[in-house]
Amino acid sequence: GVVYNSDKTRLIFCFKKKDTFVVPASVRIIESQAFCNQTSLKSVTLPEDLEEIHSGAFIGCTSLKEINIPKGISRINSATFAGCTLLEYVSLPEGLIHLGNDAFWHCDSLEEIRLPDSIREMNSFQCCRSLRRIVVPKGVSVAGGFAFCTSLRTVVLQEGVTKIADYAFRFCDELCRINFPEGLREIGARAFYPSRLSSVVFPKSLEEIGCEAFYHNKALRRITFNSVVKIDQASFACTPALKIILKPKEMKIDDDVFAQDTALDKYGFWD
Repeated sequence: GVVYNSDKTRLIFCFKKKDTFVVPASVRIIESQAFCNQTSLKSVTLPEDLEEIHSGAFIGCTSLKEINIPKGISRINSATFAGCTLLEYVSLPEGLIHLGNDAFWHCDSLEEIRLPDSIREMNSFQCCRSLRRIVVPKGVSVAGGFAFCTSLRTVVLQEGVTKIADYAFRFCDELCRINFPEGLREIGARAFYPSRLSSVVFPKSLEEIGCEAFYHNKALRRITFNSVVKIDQASFACTPALKIILKPKEMKIDDDVFAQDTALDKYGFWD
């Protein structure tokens, strides 16, 4: 029920339904969509000498509960585990460099995951609705990929992060704790639209906050700027609890940054 190449170093496709599967020790590469929509697959064992897992290899494995990625893997490509809705545990190796777009998209049962500090690129956890806490590795310069993580409460950013990407934490409705480390230069558009943040302290290194970045943060009461920051239109629009804004004297802020008008089409909040 499984197709390999002639020397059994590449697993090409598994077309027979499996409950459990042990990938042979000879396999070095698992091809794209090799286990696509194996909805009965609860357990898979990967060989220690595995070198590559291609895009979408386990996409739609809705019964898969855990996975241990061997140490030889340096990249997890786009959508590799997308739609693995029962996935609860993932072990990632030191030496992993890249987590591709939507690699863990809609892994709805994933409550926590440890990300090794070797990671340099990631945009991978959209719609992980049970994820509660995340520590972004210190090697990552652009933090993003957590939109619609509706249970996410705590984010730890380490020095090394220079940008929070557009939409990075969009619709993380429960987010109430995040730090903004020194070295951060930019917060992207709609990055925290909305959240439960009550107070934010921006570092001296911050240069720009994008359009609607903190729109509709109803709990936000206090903002502290430690440098002159360029703030785009409606960045803090519809923040009715906001009472305290601390900033350098020379920093000027346009009125529309804090507009409380709920007529959404005025600022074009559609995506």
